[in-house]
Order: sequence, then C-alpha cells, then structure tokens
Amino acid sequence: MFLSSLSVIDTLADALLRRLGRPIGTRTKIQCFTEVVLKSDPQFRPDGLIIIDSGQQTWSALVECKIGKAIIETEQLEHYVKKARENDIDCVITISNELVPDPRRPPTAVDGRLTKAVGHFHYSWLAIRSEAEIAYAQQLVLDPEKNFIVAELIRFLSHPSAGVEGFVQMPSVWPDVINEIGAGRNPKKSDIRLSEIADAWLQQEKELSLILSRLVSRGCPSRSERKLRRDGYDPHDEILSELAATQSLVTDFMVPDAASEITVRADLKSKSSRISMTLRAPADRKRPEARLNWLLAQLKTAEAKDIEIVAYWPGRAKPTYGTLLALREDPKLIIDQNGGLSPSSFEVGQNCHTPASFVARKRFIQDLQGSVRDFYSNVGRLLTACSPKPPPPEEKTAAARIEEGSVIDPERLTSVEESLAVVIQSLGTPPAAEPTLPTDTPSADAQEAAHDPPDPPRS
Repeated sequence: MFLSSLSVIDTLADALLRRLGRPIGTRTKIQCFTEVVLKSDPQFRPDGLIIIDSGQQTWSALVECKIGKAIIETEQLEHYVKKARENDIDCVITISNELVPDPRRPPTAVDGRLTKAVGHFHYSWLAIRSEAEIAYAQQLVLDPEKNFIVAELIRFLSHPSAGVEGFVQMPSVWPDVINEIGAGRNPKKSDIRLSEIADAWLQQEKELSLILSRLVSRGCPSRSERKLRRDGYDPHDEILSELAATQSLVTDFMVPDAASEITVRADLKSKSSRISMTLRAPADRKRPEARLNWLLAQLKTAEAKDIEIVAYWPGRAKPTYGTLLALREDPKLIIDQNGGLSPSSFEVGQNCHTPASFVARKRFIQDLQGSVRDFYSNVGRLLTACSPKPPPPEEKTAAARIEEGSVIDPERLTSVEESLAVVIQSLGTPPAAEPTLPTDTPSADAQEAAHDPPDPPRS
C-alpha cells in the first residue's frame, strides 16, 4: 500500500526522500516493487525496492518493513546491506514503529565498514502517516485521483489492523530509577539504565512532534530535530548528560508562527512534568499592570484550570507566581510583590502529572501526550508575541536638527552676557600688563640660532 502510493504521489515522495538528499522533481520517475528477487541470491526476497530516475542519475534502495512491536534486528539488517552492496544498490531503508528524530539516524546500529558504500535510513510508520496527513490537510496534492490515494493511505495506516503504533511506554527500568533519585541516589551518566531512558525519551520527543504536526497540519520539529543539522551533534548524548546532571528530561517544539517554543520538562526528582511557553513582556507598556493585562487579554477564552502564570523581573528580583483563575480576579497578586519594577517576561505553564501517574510507565506517556495536545489547543494557539510599533518618520533631516541645535536662544545669550559682566566686575581692575621687549631686539634663542651653521641641503 505504501510503496504503490509512493510511486504515484510525488509530493509525498519528495517530503520523505528529500531529507535523504533525493528531492523529487517534475521529470523524476519513481518505480516501486515488492518481493523482488535478486539474481545473485534467488532465496533473498526483500520487502521492497525503490528506483528513482532523475534523468541524470539513478538511485535505488532496498526496503525492509516491520509492524506492531517487531523491530529491525542487526543481523538481518547487515545481511540486507551486504546484498545491496553486491547488487550496486545505493542504500537500505527500514520502516517500523520505532521512532527516530531524523531518518539519517536509524535505531539499529550496523558495522560502519558495511555502510561506507551503502547508506542506511529509517522511517517510522507514524512519521509516514503524519507526512501524508499534512499533505492532505494543506491540499498539496492537486490531482483528484492522487488526492484520493493519499486519503486511502491515511485511512489504511490509521486503522488498528495495520499495526501502526506510536510510542506507548517507558522502559522497565523507569520506576526503579525514579525511586532511587527520590531517595537521593542519583545514577551516573555511565549507568546503562539512564541510556535506556534517554532512548525512550528520544522516541517520545518524536511522538510529541508528530502529534503537534498532525494537530496544526504543519511540521513542528523538536529540539533534537533542529539541532541535528549541526555536524557531530548526538541527541542521545545530550539527553543522557542532562538527565544525569539535573535528573530531568527536557525538550521543546517549534510550532510555525507560534508566540514561542513549547517547552516540556519531566522532573524525575519531584515526579512532575510541566508544559510551558515564555513570552517577552511588551516594552512599550511601562506600567506592570498594563503588561500583565496584555497577557491576560490573550487568555480571555482559555480554560483556567491548572494554568499558572509566572512573572519574571529584571535584576535579582525573584519570580512571582499566580494561577490564571486568581489573576483574573485580582491581577495585582503577582505585581505588588515587586513594587517599582515591571516584569520582563511571562511564562504560561501547566503541570500534567501526579506522582503516581509519573512513575507508571504507560500512564506517563499517555498523560504527557494528551496534555501537550490540550495545552496547545487551550493556550498555545491563543498567545501572540509582542510586536513593538514601528518608529515614526522624522519630519526634519539630521542636518536641519543639528543646525537648529547650534543656534543659541537670544534670551539665554543675554543672560549669559549679564552673568559674565558680573563676574568681571567682581574681579576688580585687571593688573597692568608686563613690559615686552622691543621688537627690534632679538631674543637669546634667536641670537644663538644665528651662530649655528646652516642645515645641509635636502636631497
């Protein structure tokens, strides 16, 4: 179903393969085959083969798929890579329910010597479905028949019998690690259990990104996805380091045209999670009440349940807190605590876990995914970043303003002259001038210079 759709829906093919360096142009031909037989080994029958002809060069990929909880085994994958190299096939593409932040970072490790000549990429079924839903929602496929195929592909991948699943639970070590951290025994970075949790969080991060992407029909990349553009960046190592140092799992998502990034933080020490957005306060409003009212006006239609607002202040002033429900009644609750100052920024947040649900492996994922979706629908879509007013045009040129500034006011000039006359009068009669030498008598220096030999002529 997927390969047949890919061969005719060039928009979907471009969205998936462009990240592999294979953009689909108007003259590109895509051919897809299933259960192909290779001459070098008739017993080897991969799930699929993709051939892309751009007119100037041909690119091909073997495809291996898994559904449900099945994963790509290293031994099988290495066998695919060897067969691709023997038959001059450029890469191997694996598809399963395992989520990755980027198709160029597959979940199954392969001997690096095998992938020097043959590439290895990975897609999750959920990522494929999300790309199809975005293309359908934005009406990117204009041809009616092709658009119908996209709709059928979405229906197929959304049906429970298709075996497409998202990330559903944290690893089995999750409760034990949380209990140890709660008891004050923080595991070190080298602890293999933290590595398992970091792998799980990386999948959860991708799942949340796809949830937001389907919600707004636009791509909403996570922090790891955006940073993967840097050379040498390892998202797993960053998550692992932060987990060991702060006992927290943190990420954020960039929703197109949103007021700010959506930050998600899971604190293993306090067994709580928080979803938030931070906005800079409008600088053109000087009074603290005016700045807070600017934010409250945006949240006028939001459900106030569990929504908290944090005001950040300049200097060393501590942040102040208040619930949206309480601030609607009395905005001064977080203003009067720092008299004379105006808040520099606001954070709008929501806590989404109880200690019991945080420790539960499945409940942690379910609550977090539902809360991220609800937070954006209730709060995120309403917020707008402050936009300063454009500067007014100057009525006079800089030269004219300088000329006007250099003219002394007549009244001021009279005042200065009168003050100067008073000062001179207070000093009394000036002393007589010292006698000067006659002009015809040369000075001692002049007489000495007359006896010095002349300077040699300059060349």
